[in-house]
Amino acid sequence: MALYRGNDMLLSVSDGGSEFSIVGGLRVRRAVFNSAAVDVTSADSEGWRELLSCGGLRQTTVSGQGLFVGDAAANRVRTLFFEARQTSWRLTMPTIGELSGPFQVSGFEYSGDTRGEIAFSLTLQSAGMLTFTEASG
Repeated sequence: MALYRGNDMLLSVSDGGSEFSIVGGLRVRRAVFNSAAVDVTSADSEGWRELLSCGGLRQTTVSGQGLFVGDAAANRVRTLFFEARQTSWRLTMPTIGELSGPFQVSGFEYSGDTRGEIAFSLTLQSAGMLTFTEASG
C-alpha cells in the first residue's frame, strides 16, 4: 500500500438531512474496527477452537483532535453531545474509501494552550449499520 497524507482524511457530520459539512481541521484522526468473536467450540471440535461465522457484534470507533472550522461546526458537535443524539457521520479516506452511517458522540473535550488556540477532541461510537464505499480509481 502506498503512503498517503493523514491530513487528507476528512470527518463530516450530517445537517440532519442529506448534506454533510466538515467538522474541523483535524490534526489526528483514527478509526478502529472491532468484531467480537462467538466461540462455538464443543467436544466434537477435536481440540481446536471454533468460531461462529458472521457472529458477534461489530463496532467502530472514530476519534479526532483538531480545530473547528467555525462556530457552526462547534455548535453542531456540542449539541449532538449534550443531547446524546445519533446522526450520520462520514469519514473520507482518499484512495481507500468512505465510511458512513449513524454515530453518537461519546467523548468531547476542549483544550487550550496559553500561547495557542482552543482545540477539541471527539470520539464517536457506531450506533447502527455502517457502509464502506471503496474509493474508485
